[in-house]
Amino acid sequence: MKTIRLIYFLLVFGAVSVPVRADDVVAAEKTPELRGVLADGSGKRFGLFIPSTEQTGWATVGETVGGWKLKEYRAADDTLVLAKDGREEILHLSESVVGVYHKGSQADAAALLKAMKLDERMSKGFAKNMDRMFKQLLVRNGLANPTPEQLAEFQKKIAGIFDPAQFESKMAEAMGEVYTQEELKAQTDFYASDAGQAALDKMGPGGRTKDGEEPAALKDFYATPAGASVKAKQAQLNIQMQKTVGPWMGEVMGRTQKAAAEFAKAQGADAKTGG
Repeated sequence: MKTIRLIYFLLVFGAVSVPVRADDVVAAEKTPELRGVLADGSGKRFGLFIPSTEQTGWATVGETVGGWKLKEYRAADDTLVLAKDGREEILHLSESVVGVYHKGSQADAAALLKAMKLDERMSKGFAKNMDRMFKQLLVRNGLANPTPEQLAEFQKKIAGIFDPAQFESKMAEAMGEVYTQEELKAQTDFYASDAGQAALDKMGPGGRTKDGEEPAALKDFYATPAGASVKAKQAQLNIQMQKTVGPWMGEVMGRTQKAAAEFAKAQGADAKTGG
């Protein structure tokens, strides 16, 4: 169903697939690398870098990453046992771990959004497109040529339906679920810098870029260990955003659509519903 967009999401995510050649399969598969351990109240999650795909995945014992099952964690000697196709590999945490990570929080994510100046950028993007979006919505509800006065009156009518603070809270909730404390801190430091702010300016209010077409500064950030980990979680964050922000945005859109239909009808428009 077509409807007005009150805001632009900051992040658009895509998965990167890596083709595998037949002669690569024949060769002995390289052992995964242990890139980190996430310690939280529920236990440990291990970050495994899979050489064949050049991607990192996080999992607990019993789960699988890149075809490798995390078979057992031996606390006595800090070793992780992996199994695949009858083959077992033992990774020693003291030798291979890059860092111990901690579960992120909504507060950590809120600090990141503050560094990104989300509220300010969202307000600018909304103000720039407000009249066009309102006009489009009212036209869809039968008010053929809304006047500037009608647009201003409609804006007053729907004031308060979209709460930027609540939107930011939902965003922070989703990001805190996906990113570690260290990943959120790395992003906060980057976006608080002049280079990070310049990257956001180049991407515009929507922050939409195709994979590989990011601003140079953002590419440099993604080339760091923390940045690579952040980029690897983009698809995961997209799913979490749909779960956390999606229902709330759906309610906002529904209330806005209803208000537009009522306003258009009160202004003498033909009875229609936005499609």
